[in-house]
Amino acid sequence: MTAEFAPGLDLGLADLHPVDHTSAELAEALHDEFELLVRHDSGAGRSHVLAFDAGAVWVMPGAENLAAFDVVRHLEQGTFRLRQSKHANVAFAQKWLVDRGCPPEALRLDRLLPADERTRRVEERIHGSGDRYEVRDSFAMEGDDNRAWTMVVDREAAALPVRLFVEELLPDRKTYTLREGAFPDEDAAWEWCLREPGPLPPAPEDRSPEAERIRASLARSSAPATPGTGGAVPVAGVVAQPGRGRSL
Repeated sequence: MTAEFAPGLDLGLADLHPVDHTSAELAEALHDEFELLVRHDSGAGRSHVLAFDAGAVWVMPGAENLAAFDVVRHLEQGTFRLRQSKHANVAFAQKWLVDRGCPPEALRLDRLLPADERTRRVEERIHGSGDRYEVRDSFAMEGDDNRAWTMVVDREAAALPVRLFVEELLPDRKTYTLREGAFPDEDAAWEWCLREPGPLPPAPEDRSPEAERIRASLARSSAPATPGTGGAVPVAGVVAQPGRGRSL
């Protein structure tokens, strides 16, 4: 049986047969709510594709709605191999494709640009991270919410190993920001996601001026309180409450 593909996402599979069960299942699961974001054809029948899955909203709130596809076509044999990975953040979807041979510059989105140099720096760190980050959870943008995040464990971190990568869309400017926050454990990172009690705590490795200002502010807020002044609790030290959900 030849592959069927979504009208809005042509992966070039027409008249080709899947080489394995995984490829067949993924091809059959393509639907017309996929929207192409960027595609890079590297020759010899290989394509790397990033798409938005509008149908993910029906799975559960915050479900990963970015789909990365690695397509290998063997035209002489009339076959294809298809692999897919779902993500909440653009940079992590791009990383999956970079790990499979796609040049990072070929995955730049024309309709959205990084808002600043700090965003570019964090993206490059993710793209070249290899197996450094172990993804633990994520939450995708949906509806009027312009923020998505991915929670990871940084295997190379000397301190604060749980990292939260927060992506925020600035639609009026057609740009986005990407920031990395650092926490001692997943509970503290979840507490920030649920309550946002203050600025995202910068990673110790981030020495940007903005990060230094936030770090200094957090240090002041975590100083011992004088009697009667009610000192603030540092965000990284808050313990999550039982029964927390994924909703922001």
